[in-house]
Amino acid sequence: MCQVIDLRTSHRVRRPGPTPGTIYPDGALFRAAVSVKLRKLPRYSLGMTGEERAALARQYDSRAAYAFST
Repeated sequence: MCQVIDLRTSHRVRRPGPTPGTIYPDGALFRAAVSVKLRKLPRYSLGMTGEERAALARQYDSRAAYAFST
């Protein structure tokens, strides 16, 4: 069994970022150029199979290219 740690529901909304051209989908700062289909991704859940988790991880990884990092 794998522990799932997730954001609060109030943090899983899209907000404008601090500067033009940026957004906060799911609480992290991204460029607004991120694809619309990658802005709202499904959550991980306890009942997911390894294959489902891997497919979802690929979606999150493809969105990471648009993320700002410190």
